[in-house]
Formats: sequence, C-alpha cells, structure tokens
Amino acid sequence: MGTKNPERRPLASIIAMLAKQCVDNDPILRPNMTQVVISLSQILLSSIEWEATLAGNSQVFSGLVQGR
Repeated sequence: MGTKNPERRPLASIIAMLAKQCVDNDPILRPNMTQVVISLSQILLSSIEWEATLAGNSQVFSGLVQGR
C-alpha cells in the first residue's frame, strides 16, 4: 500500500474490519449506512490510486468502477 494509508494495512484487512463492525453484537457500535458508504468510498479511492501508481494510470480495472 502507498503512503495514502499510514497504517499500511492491506485493503482486504480494512474491509474485513468494517464488516466486523457491521455485525457487532452491540447495535449501538455498528456503523450507520452513511459511515459504511464513506468508508467503502475511501477504500475504492485508495484502490484506484494504488492501481494508477502501479500501472501508470492503467484502465484495466478502472472499467469496473465505471460499470464496463
């Protein structure tokens, strides 16, 4: 992972942590949908930025984001 994530955790780990929060036994501790969407949007943006740095702005995976 690049410098965008100071904790340098893989994206899969971050997604797993979010999923765990969503099924917490205490409903008060679960994130609301706005928080989930924001978190997933940030993960997606990090993934796109990471892809661009590796492949020189490759369009290989970007088509998935645009529905192609």
